[in-house]
Amino acid sequence: MVGRHVAITVATGGSGSGLPAKAATSTTPIAFGTGGDPVEQGLVPSLGRPSGNATGVSFFANELMTERLELLHELLPTATEIALTVNPNSEAAESEVRKAQQQVRSYGQRIRVLRISTEQEVDAAFATFAQLPASRGASIVRSSC
Repeated sequence: MVGRHVAITVATGGSGSGLPAKAATSTTPIAFGTGGDPVEQGLVPSLGRPSGNATGVSFFANELMTERLELLHELLPTATEIALTVNPNSEAAESEVRKAQQQVRSYGQRIRVLRISTEQEVDAAFATFAQLPASRGASIVRSSC
């Protein structure tokens, strides 16, 4: 696309789609959409002053996860274990898991991460969850990944 001298590159393929475009050119404008932090992903040097040729929008899915976990903790403060489902094919999954693990541990709870990318894995994950003793107060938070 760079060789064709396009006016703008629009990277709509998810969190990582802007990186190849950014690597290919420093002059053609790039518009991206991401669920993660574009600074952490290397798309822009800062949120306040993105500079360069890349700009876009972020939904900060990881930040929403911390809000969900905080709300869940307020609703079920005696829960001892939280089950978190994530799509392992999402580029934001591991970052989301790390942040969720840190937050859940700060509440003195355990976290069980269930990685789901197929319909069969959904059934298996919920079967696993159903095996947890109710006395442990396990709850599920569904990830946006």
